[in-house]
Amino acid sequence: MTMRLVGLGVALAAAAAGCGGGAGGDRLTKADFIAKADAICSTAHDREQAINFPSVDPQSATDDQLNQLGTALDKAVEVDRTEIDDLRKLNPPEDFADGFDESMNELSEGLDHAEKAADAARDGKKEQIAKELAAVEAKANEANQRATAYGLKVCGRTS
Repeated sequence: MTMRLVGLGVALAAAAAGCGGGAGGDRLTKADFIAKADAICSTAHDREQAINFPSVDPQSATDDQLNQLGTALDKAVEVDRTEIDDLRKLNPPEDFADGFDESMNELSEGLDHAEKAADAARDGKKEQIAKELAAVEAKANEANQRATAYGLKVCGRTS
């Protein structure tokens, strides 16, 4: 099976939709929160689209392709960590605060798995790549569902 990983960074970023802790001060209205979060996610999605993910099955990939995969994953993680930082500056409405925090934790854990997948790719550990990418997807799916259920349009979208 060939894995096209272009969407991985988008999935990670989309998961950020349900993420953040918010700075102190007044909470945003739902409409303002959605608009600001979706703008942050849109910027991250654009940056992720520029990442060149190799179209390979990690199980049959060459060392060069695995190195390319590791580099692409590193770039996606960098984009998504920046996105998390930006989203954390938002102060979500009270009715989404707990979900926001849960999703931030899921996304952070997903990014940790993406970093492990990048390391595994560079080390040629093909079985570990699949394991770590599956964990990324699981964490992203949980956060994406929460984001879309709350009404986010760009955040929570995986393509």
